[in-house]
Amino acid sequence: MDTEGLVVYRITASDPPTAYDFQSHRMRFPNKTFQVDECQAMSLSVHDDYEAAVDVTKLPSFKKKTNFIKEISLKKDDGLIKQTGSANHYSWWRSHNFDIPK
Repeated sequence: MDTEGLVVYRITASDPPTAYDFQSHRMRFPNKTFQVDECQAMSLSVHDDYEAAVDVTKLPSFKKKTNFIKEISLKKDDGLIKQTGSANHYSWWRSHNFDIPK
């Protein structure tokens, strides 16, 4: 699916976000075996609903971390996106044209 005009929410570890906040799990953990296919491991998790992102930060794996939720307005050249997992969860394959928001 094209990203043009979509508003999504990304959980980040820093504010303002850094390049690290926009790395896929595969980039962060190159030798790990994931429960999803390799294509999805190369994507970024985003949500189309702010409250859905907030709910994720309540999961045990996020509780001991500092979390920020950043709203991102995607443009046509920012990559491709597909709904995966829960109703509000999307996998986003960002392009190199995407500028990390400040």
